[in-house]
Amino acid sequence: YGELDKWHDEGKIFDFTISTSHEESLHPWNAIAVVWKYHDLNIKG
Repeated sequence: YGELDKWHDEGKIFDFTISTSHEESLHPWNAIAVVWKYHDLNIKG
């Protein structure tokens, strides 16, 4: 959890709470990875 908290503090994960609250998801960490990747692409794009 430490790295995810660090990323969130740095603004790399902007939707941390919403992503982790998706109880219907069988792979919540994948949801976070997708959110982070999407956000990262937005920054670079």
